[in-house]
Amino acid sequence: MAVITNLVAGLSLNFGPFAKGAKGAADSMGGMERAADRAKSAISGMGVGIGSALAGLAAGFGAAKIGEELLGIAKSGSELNANISKTKVIFGDSASVITKEADSMAAKFGVVKSEFIDAAASFGSVFKGAGKTEQEAAALGNQLAKLGMDMASLEGVSSADAFTAISSALRGEMDPIEKFRVFLSADKVAAEALAMGLAKSKDGISELAKKSATLNLILKGTRDAQGDLNTHIPHPPEGV
Repeated sequence: MAVITNLVAGLSLNFGPFAKGAKGAADSMGGMERAADRAKSAISGMGVGIGSALAGLAAGFGAAKIGEELLGIAKSGSELNANISKTKVIFGDSASVITKEADSMAAKFGVVKSEFIDAAASFGSVFKGAGKTEQEAAALGNQLAKLGMDMASLEGVSSADAFTAISSALRGEMDPIEKFRVFLSADKVAAEALAMGLAKSKDGISELAKKSATLNLILKGTRDAQGDLNTHIPHPPEGV
């Protein structure tokens, strides 16, 4: 009996530090949870779905991860708003041509709206500056942004790489787009402009004619890529 009494006493002494440590850990976790709750409450007015997103983050990653995730959410939202504002300044009432297409592309393919709007606005501004109307330029911006994403999809590269190649070609820099098997030159662009009836002689080719001819050649050279994103749309099993 004495042996048992001493054993119990010893166990009680040995478990004392463990109990204190466990209590400290529990208190610490409680503090993290309270911090997460305060963070969720503080940003509840930032937008629809933020509260739910934070709840999921708290459960999946822990309170320590919330700050990092919130920074990412805030940055993405800020970039989207900035690109929408820029598009409205450039295209006025025709900005919706681009923003609506971005919504459609996001819903259909899961593309990042901010990235699409930025690319379409950049391409469209090139043609607006060359003489196209705001609506025409916005539509061309959409066409080229979608083409860039198709090209990237086919080649397995980033959309940014394809956008850069197209932008360079429109500026007369032909090397980057060769990565996508499109081979251009100043002479080819001039010949295309004349064939399209955009000028009567080489000396009379305007900036808009050059860009329109370049676009036409790019479209001809990327036929294999056009629509490639459609091949990646998940289809439900038959009978579903």
